[in-house]
Amino acid sequence: MNYKVTVVDGNDGGKESVVRAEIMIWAIGGFFNPMFPKELEGSLGRFKGMTWHSARWRHDVELKGKRVGVIGNGCSA
Repeated sequence: MNYKVTVVDGNDGGKESVVRAEIMIWAIGGFFNPMFPKELEGSLGRFKGMTWHSARWRHDVELKGKRVGVIGNGCSA
């Protein structure tokens, strides 16, 4: 069995390409449902900077020259 996957590039104006494969692995793991540590509840509202979860990455935010903090471990860090 072969799989035919249409991929849409969100960084290239929605350019579509087709990929064919014999094997397809659905490996989204812990990024499927974004979660924030309970210790941050209430604190996020006071933070004046931008925040987002790595599962919902903000490609429209320029990070060059900015101080960036990462909270997490393993693949989420």
